Amino acid sequence: MYNLQLDYFVISETKLDDSFPTSQFIMNNYEIRCRKDRDKNGGGLIEYIKRGVICKRLKQYELNAYETICSELTISKKKWFCMSIYRPPLYNNIVGFFEGLTLCLSKASTKYENFIIMGDFNIDVNAGVGLGNDKLDEFKNSFNLTNLIKEFTCITKDNKSTIDLIFTNRPLSFQKTIVSETGLSDYHMLISSFFKSHYSRLKPKVINYRNYKKFNESDFLRDLENKEFLMNSDDVSDNYFQLCNTFLEVVEKHAPIKKKVLRGNHAPFVTKEFRKEIYTRSRLRNNYLKFPSVENEKLFKVQRNKCVSLRKKCIKSYFQKVSENGINSNKAFWRIVKPFITNKNCHEQNDIILNENCKVIKNENEFSQTFN
Repeated sequence: MYNLQLDYFVISETKLDDSFPTSQFIMNNYEIRCRKDRDKNGGGLIEYIKRGVICKRLKQYELNAYETICSELTISKKKWFCMSIYRPPLYNNIVGFFEGLTLCLSKASTKYENFIIMGDFNIDVNAGVGLGNDKLDEFKNSFNLTNLIKEFTCITKDNKSTIDLIFTNRPLSFQKTIVSETGLSDYHMLISSFFKSHYSRLKPKVINYRNYKKFNESDFLRDLENKEFLMNSDDVSDNYFQLCNTFLEVVEKHAPIKKKVLRGNHAPFVTKEFRKEIYTRSRLRNNYLKFPSVENEKLFKVQRNKCVSLRKKCIKSYFQKVSENGINSNKAFWRIVKPFITNKNCHEQNDIILNENCKVIKNENEFSQTFN
């Protein structure tokens, strides 16, 4: 799950009841927005949403007679109506099931333009015949829906079927739809799809520091002694403020504040030499993609291998330098080592996102003005 970096996912056939507390299923960086339990013998849905993703439960659209969860997702300033479904295989009222779905989407279509309908329908779309397939085709055509899942999703010893489906009326907004084995189920696969979204780069890190390159302690102390500290006010706070300003004037002269800008995904082991080689690799890669040829491919692969080798050397040199300087605490040790053993929370942007009157606000200035 962490490697896929899913923003929103739902697990069906959870087989849970009230004896299982929600805290037992909490995952790092995800929130459980809804649980639809039946009993420990079958059925059930549980909805996870990644922190930072704007999501709202739409209980008014959920079908009481069936296991469904409806939510509103806001992704790239677009609102999506998402409906997760589990239809039991032994439930024979197929006509009533699709009548309920049709009524639900008819109501939602008055407010939403983008739909995602997904879940375990227990109707094999590869069978091609039968009442379930006929009603499913009729339902798809009514709302111009496309099924993104083309592979088998339920594989048993004697049968292969595609019963876990993702429908949308915006198929061109998705890419890389995959069916993968997770080991969580004996028969069912994990189905997933990804938005064609633009991912903004991590914001650069601005570090302010004092430059002690030309600092001379004796000159600093001499200027500090010669500086006149005026205490003209009877107010202690004013005198303290004047003292601080006078002291900082001397400090600024001998150790001025400078600003350094680092990449949002800055790696401490990257050297100037390594950075230049990365730029060269990117240039050759773009050249190969633009003008594909054997020669350009060879140049790119040679440079790529050079960067891999140089990266290993830089990491080795970095750890040697760190070990020579010494590590004084466990906290310092894990701050250095953790980025190399996991990418969890290493490059997160803890941006504040506000949904004000159906408007998504991310700009810090607009955010502060909203609360003024």
